[in-house]
Amino acid sequence: MVPQVGVLQQFAKNKWLAPLSKSAEKTVDANFAPVWKGYGSVDGTLCGLYFKAANKSTVWYDPAALDTAGVKPPKTYDEMLTAARIVADSGVPAFAVAGEDGWTLTDWFENVYLSQVSLSEVRPARQARSRGRT
Repeated sequence: MVPQVGVLQQFAKNKWLAPLSKSAEKTVDANFAPVWKGYGSVDGTLCGLYFKAANKSTVWYDPAALDTAGVKPPKTYDEMLTAARIVADSGVPAFAVAGEDGWTLTDWFENVYLSQVSLSEVRPARQARSRGRT
């Protein structure tokens, strides 16, 4: 079990995962929305399937607010940051996340961080923390 899409991609690129069988892929095609197949695919090859999801890391936005600000829905994190600035500058909140409780924000931050850095950047930080240097 791999908790984040970015980790699944790293595992696949390091050849730590084998592609799912064609039979499994047909089952996914027949029973899941295409977005779920995309989350489990790396370079067009289905390597896994997320069987559980939580909305604590979901980012919500109002398509009309993006349209009004002249922004297309972002496809990358950098595009999301740019879109957020433009929409916020128009006077409308750009995005919403589940942040009423602090723990959801820590999980959200972890997911954003892990999607933007490599494992080689994460390991030194974890090692320093375990030695009491943070």
